[in-house]
Formats: sequence, C-alpha cells, structure tokens
Amino acid sequence: MFDTVENTRRTMVINGLVFPEDADDPASSFLIRTLTVGTPSILSPGSGNIRMPFVSPMPDADIHLIETWIRAGVPGAQCLPNAQNRGCQAVTVTVGGQSVTNYNVVECVDGNAGAVVQACTGTQICDSRSGNGECK
Repeated sequence: MFDTVENTRRTMVINGLVFPEDADDPASSFLIRTLTVGTPSILSPGSGNIRMPFVSPMPDADIHLIETWIRAGVPGAQCLPNAQNRGCQAVTVTVGGQSVTNYNVVECVDGNAGAVVQACTGTQICDSRSGNGECK
C-alpha cells in the first residue's frame, strides 16, 4: 500500500523491495526490475514476468526519479522504526565466495538506519515482520 509515507515505508521494508546496498546498481534492484522488465509471478508460477503497475507502464521519468532515490541509499526506507525508534538491518557480505547475512538492531528514525545497537549472534535474526528491533 502506497497511500501514506508510513504505509509506503512499511511496504518497501517488509517486502524487501529495495535495500540501501542497491545504491551501487539501482537497475538491478527488485523494485526497478519489477517496474521495468517484470519479475516472475508469485500467484501463477511459470506464467512469465509480471510488470508493475499492471494497468500501464510507469513513465520513464518516474522510474528515473526512483533510481535516483535508490542511488542516494533509499533514505526513509532503510528500516521500519518500532516504538523505541529501533529497527532491523540485514547486511550481506561475501566470505570465501559465499554470501553471509548478518543481522543488526539499529537506531531507526524516520526510516533511516543509524548506529548499530546490537549485533545478532549465531542463528539469531532481526526481522521487521516479527520481533522488529530485537534479535530472536
């Protein structure tokens, strides 16, 4: 749902539509791919790519504006703040040729990730869908 800033932030963060690390290559972000070339249908696997919005393609100028926002590090959609202004951050790094995701609890004000408050350890994760702002 994109009717308010809060709902847009929630949709972007919860659904993983865009991440700060997409700033290096906005065109490869899930959001831009969905708006331009489409992504595989979740509801009808094997039916081909679905491009959003369904009704008609988004104007190139609007896509360029979104790419500029992604290139800036997705300000306002880096995390989803809880009541204590904390949120979750997942950072994926490559170690020995394998991708490893580390989870952190971060300060989160107006959807912008700040300092790491706690690094999740072992198999703990911090997820905005459940336990937002804490390692579980």
